[in-house]
Amino acid sequence: AGNIRTSENVPEAEHVPELSLSEPIASPPPSFWSSSAID
Repeated sequence: AGNIRTSENVPEAEHVPELSLSEPIASPPPSFWSSSAID
């Protein structure tokens, strides 16, 4: 629900790239990003 609210708040041009970034970031678990950062 929060994601949808953000999309409506930001302009179209802004929410388009934001969605693209949100999708892959939400896909992998936090551990994946933690490992990547440590690596």
